[in-house]
Amino acid sequence: MRILQTVAKNGAEEGLKELRMHIDAIEGHSGICKDEKCLKNAVEVFKILEKLIESSEERANLGRELIWGISYDGLKEEKVAEKISAISNAVRIKILKILARGAKSYAELERETGLKGGHLHFHLKNLISAEYVIRNSKGYAITGEGLRILKLLSDLKD
Repeated sequence: MRILQTVAKNGAEEGLKELRMHIDAIEGHSGICKDEKCLKNAVEVFKILEKLIESSEERANLGRELIWGISYDGLKEEKVAEKISAISNAVRIKILKILARGAKSYAELERETGLKGGHLHFHLKNLISAEYVIRNSKGYAITGEGLRILKLLSDLKD
């Protein structure tokens, strides 16, 4: 029970540490059991529990990836910082909101944002670099990733 309580309270990794401590203790102290069969059964139960905890943690990680789309494998901190930087400006968020309604030409974006020339170009360049916006035959359009980040931002509103 103590092992399961540790898993519930502190997670699988801590539970496995606790379990392995018990396995080492029971294997080193045969006096705990009345005979060899009892000792083997106790060790076997701990080994089965160990496999269950390990597989439950693997399933939990897979579940997080499937449900939330979270995978830390291959996470590039620099790319994440670039993507966060691209949405750390109110003008760029406004551009994403405008493009979420449909593709716009450069002139339309100038009118709707109130920005001219180099200022608008600077913000579009950041959004394109972060892969939130693409340039196409109609002008500029929001990408699927741009829509996802806009949804995330809308969930943050107060």
